[in-house]
Amino acid sequence: GGGHHHPGGESDDHAEGHHEMPGMAMPDAGQAPADGSHMHSHGSQAPAAIDGMSAKAVPAAEAVAEAFHVALKRGDRETVLALLAPDVTISEGGKTQSRAEYAAGHLGEDIAFLKDAQVKPLSLGSMPMGDTAMVGSTSEIRTTQDGKPVRLFTSETLTLQKTAQGWRITQVVWTSIPQDS
Repeated sequence: GGGHHHPGGESDDHAEGHHEMPGMAMPDAGQAPADGSHMHSHGSQAPAAIDGMSAKAVPAAEAVAEAFHVALKRGDRETVLALLAPDVTISEGGKTQSRAEYAAGHLGEDIAFLKDAQVKPLSLGSMPMGDTAMVGSTSEIRTTQDGKPVRLFTSETLTLQKTAQGWRITQVVWTSIPQDS
């Protein structure tokens, strides 16, 4: 299947997670951020950025999204969880988890999956919505799974809420699409 397998042989349902999102357009590769951002989730053509988002429309929200990506890639559970609002929902592969459910299981699997992966950011943009913002990004992930090369195009949409502590992520939607390596 196209899902990524985690240490211990456990497989998730990422391969079934390809979701069409309305208002999507192909990303502009010239918009790629320079950091090692992580994107993720899974499905047969490259995912696209959401129309209406533009680079640096909400710089502070984009900075939180990038910090989230870096923390996942570095395996920094404490920072990942600090950036997630208490009532966050994390959706991937047709399944939605609460913050506690994600922290208890899939977060560790995501960290393990990304540990040795090469992540190439393709696009990052945001859209202001009052005290909330959306941040969308796409990336290409290359890694090895069961001794075989794996290449995924991923799309992430984060909804963030402005709080007294700064921007916090209230919703995560990940979609990944396996590609020929």
